[in-house]
Amino acid sequence: MTRDCLKQALSGGIILHVSDDEQWLQNFRLRKATFLGLCDELTPALWYKDTRMSAALLLEKRVASALCKSAIPDCYQLVTNQFGVGMSTVGLRLTEMCRAINHILLQKTVTLGNMHNIVDGFAQMDFPNCRGATDGTHIPILAQDQLATEYIYQKGYFSMVLQVLVDHRGCFTDVNAGWSGKVHDIYTFRNTGLFRKLQAGTLSPDQKITVGEVKMPTVILGDPTYPLMLWPMKPYMGHLDSSKERFNNRLSKCRMTKIKSLPSPRLFTTHLHCDNIPKAVLGSNAKLLVLFRNPKDVAVSYYRFYNKNPMLPNVSSWDEFFQKFMSGEVCWNSYFDHILAWNKHMDKENIMIITYEEMKENLPQGVKQIAEFLGFSLPEEKIQSIAENATFESMSNISQEKYGKYGSILFRKGTVGDWKNLFTEAQSQEMDAKFEESLAGTKLGARLKYDKYCKY
Repeated sequence: MTRDCLKQALSGGIILHVSDDEQWLQNFRLRKATFLGLCDELTPALWYKDTRMSAALLLEKRVASALCKSAIPDCYQLVTNQFGVGMSTVGLRLTEMCRAINHILLQKTVTLGNMHNIVDGFAQMDFPNCRGATDGTHIPILAQDQLATEYIYQKGYFSMVLQVLVDHRGCFTDVNAGWSGKVHDIYTFRNTGLFRKLQAGTLSPDQKITVGEVKMPTVILGDPTYPLMLWPMKPYMGHLDSSKERFNNRLSKCRMTKIKSLPSPRLFTTHLHCDNIPKAVLGSNAKLLVLFRNPKDVAVSYYRFYNKNPMLPNVSSWDEFFQKFMSGEVCWNSYFDHILAWNKHMDKENIMIITYEEMKENLPQGVKQIAEFLGFSLPEEKIQSIAENATFESMSNISQEKYGKYGSILFRKGTVGDWKNLFTEAQSQEMDAKFEESLAGTKLGARLKYDKYCKY
C-alpha cells in the first residue's frame, strides 16, 4: 500500500486493515501496534459522542492527523487534504492530543520513582548517594527557513535539544525538550525545572552521608560539560592518577544507564577522541565502526567547513588554518593524536577501521564488510541498493531537502585528492614530515595509504 493509500485508509476509517509496519514508520514514525496502543491510552481524553448535528470524528483519525501534523510542522494544507478536515480542526486535534499525552502518559512514563531504591541501585554500581544520571541529545528536525539559524547544531544539522534524568535502571525520571540546537547544553540545563529543583533542594529529601570527613549530599551524574557544583558530579579532566581514573570509571559505569534506556539495537555517532570514550564502551562487546580519511583532504575539507558553518569561527586564510590544523588548535584537536589513539585498538575484534578512500573505490564491497561486521547477512540486491543511496552524489542530491540551506555546507565535493588544489609545496612537505614522525610504521598509518593519496 502506498503512502497516499495509507492516509486515505486512515481518513476513511479502515485503519485496522493496514498492517505494513514500514508504511506506518514512513508516515507516522511508529508501528501500527504502537499507534493502536496510543489510541487506547488516550481514549478517556479524546473520545467524543455523536451529536444530532454530526457524527464524531473517529478517534484513530484524530490521532493520525495530529501525528501527521507533528511530522510535517510547516504544512497544514497537506494534512487537511489527506484527511479531509479543515486546518482549524487539525490544529485543534494536535493541541488535544498533546494535552492528553501530557495528562495521561507523562505521569506513567516519567516518574520520580522511589528515592531509596534508586540510591541503593546506584550504590550497587559503586557510586554512593546518587539520585540519577543526566545527559542531553540533539534530535534532528526540519527547521523553518525563517528560524533555521536558531536551530543549526554545531555538527551541521537542524536539531532540538532533549535532556533527561534517568534512574539506575535507565528509566526516565525527568524530561526537558524544546530548546533549539544552537543553545549550549549548559544554558539549556540551567533553564530546566530539574536545575531549579536541585538548586532549591526540593527534588528529593535531603539525605547526606559521610565519606571520610565530608558530608556528601545526594548527587546526580553528568558529563564534563556540566557545571561543578555541590550536587552534580562529573569526571576529572587532564592528567589522571589511579584514584581519579577509578572515580571516572565508576561514574562512567553509572552514566551508562541512560544508554540502556534506549531500545536495542542502539546507534551513536561521535567525534570524541578515543581516550574520551568511556571505558564501559571500549571494554564492552559494543561494535565500534571508525572512519578515517587522509590528512591532507581532511585539512582542506575542514577549512571549507570552518568558514561556511556559522557555528564555527571563520579563519582569515588557508595558510592560517593550515598552521592551526598542524598544531591541533582546531575543534576536536589534533588529527594525528586522534589517529594514534585509535591505532592502539586496531586488533580488537569489536572495532572495525574503514577509510573514506576505500569506500570511494568500492562502495558495495565496503557496505558488505560493514554489514558482516555488524552481524547482518544482506542479499546482493540490498547491498547494491544501499550503495547506490550512500554515494556522495546521492546524499548531496537530497541534502537541501534534509538540511535546507546547510546542505551545501555538509556536502561540497567529496573527491579524493582535492588537497592538490590548495596545498603549497612547502605545506605538503611539512605534512609529509609530520606524518612520518607521528604515524610511520603504525598499522593505521599503513592503512591510510599515505603515499598513494597524499603524494604528488
